[in-house]
Amino acid sequence: MYSIYTVVQIRNAQKQKLAEYNEAAAPAVEEEPALYPKDEYMTEVKERNSRIGTNRSIITDLKMIIEIPEINVNAAVVNGTTPKYLKEGPGLYEISPLPDNQDANVLIAAHRTTYGAWFRNVDKLKVGDDIFVRFDKKVYNYKVEKVFAIAKNDWTVTESQGYSALTLTSCHPPGSSKQRIVVRARLDSVTEETAP
Repeated sequence: MYSIYTVVQIRNAQKQKLAEYNEAAAPAVEEEPALYPKDEYMTEVKERNSRIGTNRSIITDLKMIIEIPEINVNAAVVNGTTPKYLKEGPGLYEISPLPDNQDANVLIAAHRTTYGAWFRNVDKLKVGDDIFVRFDKKVYNYKVEKVFAIAKNDWTVTESQGYSALTLTSCHPPGSSKQRIVVRARLDSVTEETAP
């Protein structure tokens, strides 16, 4: 019963986040981080952002949706990848640029077996499958280029690809953190979002 209760709770939280996205105007941006403590980790994030050339500020109220029709994913993206945030849904890496940055490698992680298991079936994605990211009244349509596994401490997939990319990561194999599964997709088009 506890598992069913947890899943229902997570799904209800996601419905609320999806509703908030549809009602929101442009996302609120702050210069100083509000969600994260000012510690060594945030210093490292800021230095990394500077090094990889992103102008991302920490967003206190991220309004982003990820849709992957092929594997039935439609979820609000939360702003962070710590356990606290990944319990709520797919998380935007703290070091990730936003989709509207030129040649951004947008980085999103999610669980495969717990807390909604949003990326349970990412290994089933094929070259050419669509992934949509809705952000700031635009729809970013990415096409899957490849799906592959890496060592759990391999951070090279987070670096700029020299083109606008989307990188999804999760534990691999399901139920284990031995490796990471990666889905790399390339930006195909950007369109204005139409009212729901």
